[in-house]
Amino acid sequence: MSLRDHLRPGAWLAAAWRRHPLLAIAIVAVPVLLLISVVGPVLGITHELSRLVVLTLRPLLQGPGGRFVLLNLIALAVGLLLWWRGRGRVRALIGSWALQRFLAGLGRLAVRDFAAAERHFRAVLRAARLVDLSRAVPVLKELLPEARLKLALALVGQGHPARALREVELVAATPLSGRLQRTVAELRAMLYLHEGGFLPETVSAELERALAADAANPRLLRVLRDRRRGAGDRAGALELQERLLRALGPGASAAERGLLAFLSWEEAREAKGRGERKKARALLKGGLASVPDFAPARLLLGDLDLEAGDVGGALSEWGKAGGLEALARVERAMGPEGDLKEAARRFPYPSLLLIAARRYRATGELRRARRALELAEGRGFQDPVLYRLWGEIWEEEGKPEEARRCYVKALAQAARG
Repeated sequence: MSLRDHLRPGAWLAAAWRRHPLLAIAIVAVPVLLLISVVGPVLGITHELSRLVVLTLRPLLQGPGGRFVLLNLIALAVGLLLWWRGRGRVRALIGSWALQRFLAGLGRLAVRDFAAAERHFRAVLRAARLVDLSRAVPVLKELLPEARLKLALALVGQGHPARALREVELVAATPLSGRLQRTVAELRAMLYLHEGGFLPETVSAELERALAADAANPRLLRVLRDRRRGAGDRAGALELQERLLRALGPGASAAERGLLAFLSWEEAREAKGRGERKKARALLKGGLASVPDFAPARLLLGDLDLEAGDVGGALSEWGKAGGLEALARVERAMGPEGDLKEAARRFPYPSLLLIAARRYRATGELRRARRALELAEGRGFQDPVLYRLWGEIWEEEGKPEEARRCYVKALAQAARG
């Protein structure tokens, strides 16, 4: 052998194996002997245990009662073994059945068949007594609390809010995900609200707690807003309405935006009465940002401008409001010597011609007064006030027939509302 062969790992052992055949036998025999020396005592212990079992069972096998007990023990052992080997499959089958019943319950709930929905959801609860549904239905780990909540809705649909509340309380006592915590808080608060057996303070506390868990929930915001309005808390109602519009975003309805404008106007009116003109102006601006053509807010904002000495600003706001109320404010603000051209520029409505007609009538210029009323009518302004004034002017000119026709028009316009 070369030096390289001698240095190769295991080369000396291969050479010795070829020279001494008995060495090969020893290499195989030694591990076997070691294994026998270790296993031998174990086999002896096993033999003794088997003999002990036989000695124990022999008296039992001698009588029918003992054999009956033994057979039952064997059957139990076999059953436990089968359950241990097949428990995953059984759990999956029960979970699949429970999921099918849950989905069937949702279908019944959707068509408002509450009694059938209750039966399906109670079947899910029975399945939960047999297996852990969170493991049996991994795609819906919270199947059990979901089924209890849907069962509560089915009970509410059948007119049993107290029973529904018990189911919700059971769900609330278990660990839940964030989504289900919010759902449980909302449903519990609504049941407190409609069940009727709780103090108003308790109901309000539950609603506030639910809103704290889900600050952008439109349903809770609406309920709390209405409760605060009913309690006379305008500022609180306005704050909740602002939160509601932020939660709804661009999808907010015209009615919701209009309510914000109305609440802002109410609170601004109160602030103006307390002398807080700056706060009133800010409230009105906020409401008008939601509904720019809300006339009461424009009128009040014009009043604030007039109180601040800004007649032009007041005329502009009243002009955006339009209508006879705005016209009356314009007339009071201008006085008998006011500039009609400036008013017409800032208040671009034909109703302004009523002011001109009254002025011409006061100075005896009846023909010009009638001309102003004709222009107002021609621009689409038709109101009982216009026709009554027109009739009075005809009477002063000694034309009762023309006056009668104007009065008839005034009555017709009043009847149309």
